[in-house]
Amino acid sequence: MIDAMNKSIKILAFILIFVSCKKTSIEERNKYQIVSMLYNTLAKPIEPFFPPALSNKTFTVEDSIRILKMIKNSKEEIKNTQFRVAVDPSFKNKVFIENRERINKYLKINKSHNDFKSLKEEKIIEISKIKNNRKDSIILFSENLLTKGTKEFVKFDYFISFSPVVFNKNYNKAVVAVSGARSKLAGAVVLYYLIKKDNKWMVYNEKVLQIS
Repeated sequence: MIDAMNKSIKILAFILIFVSCKKTSIEERNKYQIVSMLYNTLAKPIEPFFPPALSNKTFTVEDSIRILKMIKNSKEEIKNTQFRVAVDPSFKNKVFIENRERINKYLKINKSHNDFKSLKEEKIIEISKIKNNRKDSIILFSENLLTKGTKEFVKFDYFISFSPVVFNKNYNKAVVAVSGARSKLAGAVVLYYLIKKDNKWMVYNEKVLQIS
């Protein structure tokens, strides 16, 4: 009887471990789908922009050709220049610390999100799991990368960090706060509300939490 009981306990333990691993796998896969999607949407070079001609100036065909050529050259330059992105992999970053209570409060008071879990700390982001659509140089952020005496980023072009991704129990809705910046004085923290349709994550709403 004891042997039968031990066998039952082992089977139950195996089932619990299997279910737990499966749940972790689903959450992990969806987390990196979201992180990768937002990374590719936000962490990218600024597209070239040329203002329209002044109203008192006649805009000729030659002007159009010249501007189109300038845009083409700028895009080629961006394409051939490796964009350097610094990713803060830790969920103990400022995005998480400063906005944890704000996000949890939102989840509690918004009835349409009652099925969401609460925000909690997770293990760090593995930057190797971020699917980059370009040929960016993705590096781990550290304070040593910030050059003193300047407000600009010198050793990288863009900074990005994420709060933990909060899912609902069906893993078809999610909330995440993202901090993005092009310099020490040009950045924002945005709370993104996401939904999964046709096996793809997309943003359906967003709320700016901080701006600098």
